[in-house]
Amino acid sequence: MASSRFSLLAASLAVLLLATATSAFARHYAASGATVKPAATAAACTASTLAGYAKSVKLTADGLLLFHWNVTKNKNGIVAAVEAKAGSGGETGWISVGWTKKAGMMSPADAVVGNLAAAAPNNVLAYSMSGKVLSKIKKTTAVKLSAKSVVTSADSTIVKFTRTAKGGVGPISYTGNNNMIWAFSDAKAFTSHTQRGSILVNLACTV
Repeated sequence: MASSRFSLLAASLAVLLLATATSAFARHYAASGATVKPAATAAACTASTLAGYAKSVKLTADGLLLFHWNVTKNKNGIVAAVEAKAGSGGETGWISVGWTKKAGMMSPADAVVGNLAAAAPNNVLAYSMSGKVLSKIKKTTAVKLSAKSVVTSADSTIVKFTRTAKGGVGPISYTGNNNMIWAFSDAKAFTSHTQRGSILVNLACTV
């Protein structure tokens, strides 16, 4: 009986944590404004230093937040990772990267969020952002995710996922620029020390 009560309590706490994280992410987005400064040109890409990935771009000027990727063999999606190195501010809380219809605009967009405070499989989720108000920010299944994980070490936190090219605000371009947005925080509850920005990424860039 005690074991059953403990299991029920653990399950209830997991549901509460997920609900809190979801609503907190929505509150952060709604409070942070709907635009960021758009990138004028595609970011310079380099060969990825992360095992298993071909290319990467810096999301922050200091290079402490990086986006890594491979295009899937059948070109129906990308294998991606967002790496927050120690000192970036995102290695202890949550990290998100998204795709938006218009450069610099936070909506309409979809985002993949890695949350260190949640347990798998809810530590990496996709969100749809169709507006600034809370009711327009929801978890979505339109963006299909697989191979999800959050890997932590003394040097970095890495959010890994594979996402489909279609779904969300529009298909990912394999040959042209993709309007992308990012945000992170060192607070597990999505509440403080948040930074965000936008970037143009060409998945076919030459390294």
